[in-house]
Amino acid sequence: MCRSYSAWAIDNVVLAEKPNRPFASRCRLVRSNSRGDSWVEGLVSSLTVPILPRHADTIAQVVRHEYTHVVVYELAPGCPAWINEGLASYEQYPPGTGKERIKAWLARGGKVIPFGEVPLSFMSSPDPSAIRGYYIQSHSMMEFLIDRYGLGKIRLLLRELNKKGDWTAAFRRAFSRSFEATEKDWLDSLN
Repeated sequence: MCRSYSAWAIDNVVLAEKPNRPFASRCRLVRSNSRGDSWVEGLVSSLTVPILPRHADTIAQVVRHEYTHVVVYELAPGCPAWINEGLASYEQYPPGTGKERIKAWLARGGKVIPFGEVPLSFMSSPDPSAIRGYYIQSHSMMEFLIDRYGLGKIRLLLRELNKKGDWTAAFRRAFSRSFEATEKDWLDSLN
């Protein structure tokens, strides 16, 4: 996964199990900085993932997802949630599932929200169904971008997000086209 984003300079990221918890083991993705301080990575400041027997087959997916947040945070700390979660979901799920997931979501009555209207933090939405939709459409969009333009453009986008300006300006610099035109192409690809 790190090779995908050319990010190697990340201090100690470890998966730490806490086995003496009721009903489940707890695992944390912990990051230590050079001073030896530790904190939990995930939903920006904390993440505790219960590992139940029924989740044993998905732990690798959860770790890939959460570790991608660590990588994205290192490369672009102010990255909008839809890009961050889209990349994390892209790493979490098997190839090709982004389009499948959004089509299934739409078939069940889900709606696509224009990315300009997606909250900068998914957790700011009080609607769990909307949050699920944000994750699904973000995954689909990132898969579309990677399939069409390659990971090199994604790395460039993450670098551009560190510069001043909004994310749409960073997108234009990275992809040499407007996000609006790209979003339309993505929507057309869903038909």
